[in-house]
Amino acid sequence: MIKVRVVGDISEADLAEVRDLLQAVCHFDDHQALGEHKWLDLVHGGRPRFTGFIAEDPPHPHPVGYAHLSAEGDSAASPGPPAAMWGLEVVVDPEHRGIGVEVALVETALEHAAERGAETPIHTVDQQ
Repeated sequence: MIKVRVVGDISEADLAEVRDLLQAVCHFDDHQALGEHKWLDLVHGGRPRFTGFIAEDPPHPHPVGYAHLSAEGDSAASPGPPAAMWGLEVVVDPEHRGIGVEVALVETALEHAAERGAETPIHTVDQQ
């Protein structure tokens, strides 16, 4: 069963595991697994409205997926009304694709965004 943990301020241990996941996916897919701005959010604390989601599939000892949700636009930098746009990137370990990891990450992230005022989601999928 896929478990998804919500992380705001990511720990060094979680960051190391997510970094390993991103490197494995980059090697397999032959392109960066996470956009530059999302990566900077992850390693430097990012914008106030960014949240990470780590998918785990026990008993695997490492994360099997990561999703990165961030608010875009002027209101993203301060509390108050929701930002105009939300960005979501999802990364899944190649050996765990197609078994529900993607769905668990997206559903959790969309619920999280909705709780923070996001309205109608617009889905864009980039499959390279």
